[in-house]
Amino acid sequence: MGGDAEPPIAAEEIERAGLTQETINAFVEILRRQYDLTLRSASRHKERLTRTGFTLEEQVLTVDMALRMMGLTKNFARLVLFCAHGSTSDNKSLRIRARLRGLRRQ
Repeated sequence: MGGDAEPPIAAEEIERAGLTQETINAFVEILRRQYDLTLRSASRHKERLTRTGFTLEEQVLTVDMALRMMGLTKNFARLVLFCAHGSTSDNKSLRIRARLRGLRRQ
């Protein structure tokens, strides 16, 4: 990224803000260094974003346990794809019913 084309900021916007292109370039370079914004680090950042809840070790242990519980312990292909999803629920209907029961008692 260092030495890439100019930042995609329109010249009129830079002028309206009272800045120079050199000031913008210096600011962008500071941000790139401070936040490790390089092509090399981009894949690392993407990988971290996709692993929000469990560490790699926790993911491996979870998949290992799930496969063992299903009896899938041998004769695998070289590549095994294990897909899962997360979920949450908020059972508002139970809370509403409880409130209604409380109102009826009054």
